[in-house]
Amino acid sequence: MPQAIPRPCRSGTCSAVTTNRNGYCEDHQAKASGWLNQDRGSSSQRGYGGWWKRIRARILRRDKGCASRARSRAE
Repeated sequence: MPQAIPRPCRSGTCSAVTTNRNGYCEDHQAKASGWLNQDRGSSSQRGYGGWWKRIRARILRRDKGCASRARSRAE
């Protein structure tokens, strides 16, 4: 199996190169797991209360689960 091509680190100011699949060098591996950040708080603590949840449910029903509706080129 060929070796992976070294690519620049995904961290903005880092000049290191990496072959890690997540794109971060060894010094910035903590940024690779941003979704696991325990300091984020719940969705309500971040400002997504009952109003947001009702609107979100209505939009998902309207768009049948799609995040954005695709428009044809003829429009």
